[in-house]
Amino acid sequence: MKELKVANFSVFLDISGLKPKAFLILGRGFVREEWKSLCFKEGKSITQDSIQSVTQLSQSLVPESKGRILERSARVELLKQSLKDPALRAGFPILLAHRFRPQFYDSLDRALQKGRQLFAHAEEAKVLESRLVERLGFEPRREEFFLLNQFWERILEVREFYDEARVLETASERIQNGQTKLAVKKLYQLEHFVDSPRLRYFWDSLTQQLEVVKIQSSQLGATLSASGDKIPFEHTVTHSLEDGAHFLFDEILKGSDLETQAIVIEDRPEVRRTLKRVAEERGLLLQDPRDPTLLIQSEEVKSALLELEMVARNFPSPLVLPWVSTFLPNAALLRKKIIESGATQGLQSYLKIPEVHEALNLLKLQYPARIALPRLMEALEASMRKAALSGWVSLALNRIFTTWVTSLRQLGSEHRLKPLRYWLEELQDKIKTSPPLVTPQKNARGLKLFRVDQGISMDLHSPELKIHFFGVSAGFFDPREQTSEWFSARDVEVLAHEFQIPGRDENTRQARESFLSWAAQSKRPAQFWEYRYNEEGSETEAMTLILNSFENLAVHETQTHPVHPKVLPSLGPKLKVATPPGQLTFTRTEFPMSFLSSLGNCAFTAYAQHLLVLYDERDPDFDLSGDSFGNLVHAAVEYLVSHQLEVTPLQAFDFAWASTQKIAWLKSDRLFKALKHKTLAVLESFLVSERDYRLRSGAEVISQEMNVKLHREGLVFSGRVDRIDQHADGVVLLDYKTSGKLPNAKHTLERNQGLQLPAYALALKETMNQEVVSAHYVHLTPLKTNRNVGFLFSKWNKGKAADKVEFPLSTARSNSASLVSQDPEAVWMEMDRKMISLLKLAKEGVFKADPADPADCVRCRYLIICGKKRDGSPVVDEESS
Repeated sequence: MKELKVANFSVFLDISGLKPKAFLILGRGFVREEWKSLCFKEGKSITQDSIQSVTQLSQSLVPESKGRILERSARVELLKQSLKDPALRAGFPILLAHRFRPQFYDSLDRALQKGRQLFAHAEEAKVLESRLVERLGFEPRREEFFLLNQFWERILEVREFYDEARVLETASERIQNGQTKLAVKKLYQLEHFVDSPRLRYFWDSLTQQLEVVKIQSSQLGATLSASGDKIPFEHTVTHSLEDGAHFLFDEILKGSDLETQAIVIEDRPEVRRTLKRVAEERGLLLQDPRDPTLLIQSEEVKSALLELEMVARNFPSPLVLPWVSTFLPNAALLRKKIIESGATQGLQSYLKIPEVHEALNLLKLQYPARIALPRLMEALEASMRKAALSGWVSLALNRIFTTWVTSLRQLGSEHRLKPLRYWLEELQDKIKTSPPLVTPQKNARGLKLFRVDQGISMDLHSPELKIHFFGVSAGFFDPREQTSEWFSARDVEVLAHEFQIPGRDENTRQARESFLSWAAQSKRPAQFWEYRYNEEGSETEAMTLILNSFENLAVHETQTHPVHPKVLPSLGPKLKVATPPGQLTFTRTEFPMSFLSSLGNCAFTAYAQHLLVLYDERDPDFDLSGDSFGNLVHAAVEYLVSHQLEVTPLQAFDFAWASTQKIAWLKSDRLFKALKHKTLAVLESFLVSERDYRLRSGAEVISQEMNVKLHREGLVFSGRVDRIDQHADGVVLLDYKTSGKLPNAKHTLERNQGLQLPAYALALKETMNQEVVSAHYVHLTPLKTNRNVGFLFSKWNKGKAADKVEFPLSTARSNSASLVSQDPEAVWMEMDRKMISLLKLAKEGVFKADPADPADCVRCRYLIICGKKRDGSPVVDEESS
């Protein structure tokens, strides 16, 4: 096999014409359409066979394989069918132990196909097996894979099917036996990485019959000068992929011509998605704007499957509610009726709502309980037409179905009836494992985008070309060996020393050569954009040492953009609202008291919740949400207090259940009884605590649910105080709570956590013109009612047993974090100053994602948008830890 060193296209002139003298065979990493286009630009005509892939060439040498080659979907289905027999499964106890896991057979097929490429034929597989046993000993999992390979070969032989490995082996044997010949005497083999052993065996067989000229992709581009001059190379460090993309496009937009720029990426979903999103923000086009996760994450795809999933899962209300909102008139009224009716699942649940029941019944006729795949495809197409989805959704799902139906047709299972739920789960798995959508037509004027592991493009001809490396991680330069569930890393290293199997060193060398060949294409200094934190907020491996290890690169670190280390408690000023100080104008002047509480707990939460008014619409669930349960207990406790504790807990519960908003799911007897039992336990506990409190303190209830207002910094804050008691020396403020974690006075004074009580106290003091001698929570739980958290001033609380307090308001010990030795007047003035300071910052536009208690982050609904994940500091629930 000859190796040719060329830097132009003239060597391929003999592949042109109606009777070409040679074929150009493209390895993986090269695009056939690009090379065809280049040939046409040279003014040369070509035939269909002039430029083809290795797969096409091998299949042409085994003509009976046409229509019998199994694609991935068919192979997976054949594995499932073949391993159904319990007697056969008994031979693979380790491999099939986890066969019920999602996508198990997909993983098994990938491991089998990858392993089959590591030996040229069945005889070599036996040699590899014996050598591994000799060197590393018997390993049950590996031996089961060798046995599975023999079983798979037998299935393919008996049923006259082919996979890629069998096609290559059959073609190689026929070439060696002289049973087949090509129409040409010469082949140009264009490759990027070293071939697998089975593919190499195929090429070695071809050299016996004709001339094979091997061309390495790195030799097609600009080469290093004979004088040994180094490639000038710039290195820029940014905080994250998102930041790096913005800086990258800033750099690109400095030039006027996109033809002089090209981006080379490591092909990972997060890299492509980030580039695509930022390019759209900047109004730039990419030549290949594919999104690898589009099928998985697109809401349109979920909408396309909504009716199928709804019927397959027997009409659960969480799916029916959005369907009603989309397809039925008077959706708001119908949704309300569904919630009030208590419908949970099953068609019969919706009998009380005729419009919904009739529409769902028609859907059930459209999707029978047992159905064949072609009929399912027709039903799904009708659903997609009704949903008026984008054209690409239908195109993508039709592509999946077409391949799927073809696979089942090959196996004779095309018209087999299966339950609807089976097809749904299979379809969802195929969407997850489907290759990304590729745009049929590229944006001719778009920015060129290439993969760092693909072959060098011949379309890079600008004399001012600049290559930008983006999203290339340290992992690219240390790629995994040819390992899978079959061959471990140790297995591969042992075999690499004696057989032509690429090990870790060889793969690393190939990755470095690929990277260097792209850098050599740049006519101006190439630029490497490094990011320090990945999309999960974890720190990445620094690239400085790796880049400096290239002898051919002259690396210059041009600039380092702000990077936020993990040791910082938060990103601080980075998350300041992008509004000049003093320029933020509130669109409203009235806020609930909870705004002040949110501002103290986490300013960013206050901004998102009260100024941006971001919220998630929660459909009813099978359990009562925390705030709904709190409202129910509040109503029951208020009923007990207003009736001087002379009514029973059961009477209070009945009143509260009748007066608070209904939760439809609790009309289930089992759930209703559980809720009732829990609420009655809370009320019994409260009655015991309340009688003891009144006897101990001598306080009397003077108001419940009293509306108060507080005016500060030109804003009005309004709220409703759960309860106010009259004490001999002033008033007592009580706030009922059912939540599990409450801030004490120390936390409020030191880190502004839980400002709602001080805000109520200030408003109450101004309204009633009396001193607030206590502001504390009444924590309502089934086991105990706790009144010892909040602002408990020493003068009116028991503290140590030896202390003499005439009318103690609590039983808090002297070491309680809620016990305050200062006078109430001084404390409320200090809290007033703190609130005014926070409000001034808010009016200047400063809303930091800096929570008073970091443990709150794990439960925060705004965590995904505040940047805390990108901070890199771990988000930990202190209670659970």
